[in-house]
Amino acid sequence: MLRRRLLEMRERSPYLGDVRGRGMVLGLEFVKDKETKEPAPDLTRRVIDESAQNGVLVGKVGIFGNVIRVGPPLVMNEDEALESLDIMEKVILGL
Repeated sequence: MLRRRLLEMRERSPYLGDVRGRGMVLGLEFVKDKETKEPAPDLTRRVIDESAQNGVLVGKVGIFGNVIRVGPPLVMNEDEALESLDIMEKVILGL
C-alpha cells in the first residue's frame, strides 16, 4: 500500500523523480526536472517543513540533500498510514 501510493504520487508530480527502497523504508528523491534529474534540495526542505506542519515527521538523506526517508513506525496502524499518505500527497502535489 505504502509503496503503491508513493509510486502513484511520483507519476503525478513533476518533482518526485524516484521512489526507491525495500519494505517500509523508502526514499523519495526530489528533482527540479525529471529529464535532467537535477537535485532539488530546496523543494525537499519545503516538503519536510510542510509535512511537519501537518503532523508528519520525515527526514532528509542523500549527498545532495534531496531525498526524504520514509520509515514509518512498526506500531502504525492502517488508518494512521493512510492519513500520513494523504498528508504527504497533499504536500507533494501542491509543490
